[in-house]
Amino acid sequence: NQLKSCFDEAGTMTETGFDLLQKFFHGDRAKFTDESESNKHRFRQEMTFRVPDGETVFCPYHGKISHRYFRIHFTWPIRHNEPLYVGYIGPKLTKY
Repeated sequence: NQLKSCFDEAGTMTETGFDLLQKFFHGDRAKFTDESESNKHRFRQEMTFRVPDGETVFCPYHGKISHRYFRIHFTWPIRHNEPLYVGYIGPKLTKY
C-alpha cells in the first residue's frame, strides 16, 4: 500500500518508492518476488484472477509471509494511474 502511494504528480516513482523496492523487492531474501518462468507457465491458471470489473489479471508477483507460509499475489508493475489488485491471499499456489 505504501509503495502504491510513492509516485509524484507526473507518475514518476519517488525516492521513497525506490528505497522500498530496494529494501523489499531485491536481494537473496526479498519479501516480494516474481515467480520463475517455469512456474508462470505451469501455474498460469492458478495465478490468474477475476477483478471487480470482470477482467482477468495475471498476478505472478507475490509477497511471502513466513507465518503459516502464506502468499499474497498482486498485479505488477505498480503504476500510479492503474489499480493495484490483490488477487490472492493464502497458501502457496505453486506446490508440486
